Amino acid sequence: MKPTLIVSKLFAAALILHTCLAFAQEAGPRPLPPSPAPSATAFLIRDLAHGTQVNVVTIAEPTLRQPCLVGTYLDETIVCTDKSGKPTATWKQSDLVAILKDHQRENHFSLKRFLTEFGFGGGAVAGAAFLASVSTVAAIPIAVIGGIYLMVSTVEAFENMDIVAHERVVYLNPTQQLQVVLK
Repeated sequence: MKPTLIVSKLFAAALILHTCLAFAQEAGPRPLPPSPAPSATAFLIRDLAHGTQVNVVTIAEPTLRQPCLVGTYLDETIVCTDKSGKPTATWKQSDLVAILKDHQRENHFSLKRFLTEFGFGGGAVAGAAFLASVSTVAAIPIAVIGGIYLMVSTVEAFENMDIVAHERVVYLNPTQQLQVVLK
């Protein structure tokens, strides 16, 4: 070996060793201070934004769901509006038994992601077929990885096509009991 090649390899090894030792001496990340628990009002304001569709159960009619398109929620008063924005009903928080919101898990299927993963897997399998003519040993792990990508992309595509809908309680008056069965 040439002396310059030996010196460059020794320099590279020393540089890698120095970098590893430098990272090993650093302290880990500092833990974050505990965050205060958010108040119930913060959840209400977030969940009762303008234009949110909810069902309101009142003390006057505790077995009936009344649909409400939220216009505003200020000072513990909810104002329901129609589609044009004209107020149709106003309730104080003390007049309510519960506010229910239809919670829907969105369809997370992405055609772009599916085609990317499926294409990567298919390309890896095709590349492994060509590589097998040169080196069978090198082609086997590439074909396995490609096959895994093909299977995972297909399974994810079918798993993420469902839409699950259910109702959740946004607000429940602590002095009342919910008499409506959740959907």
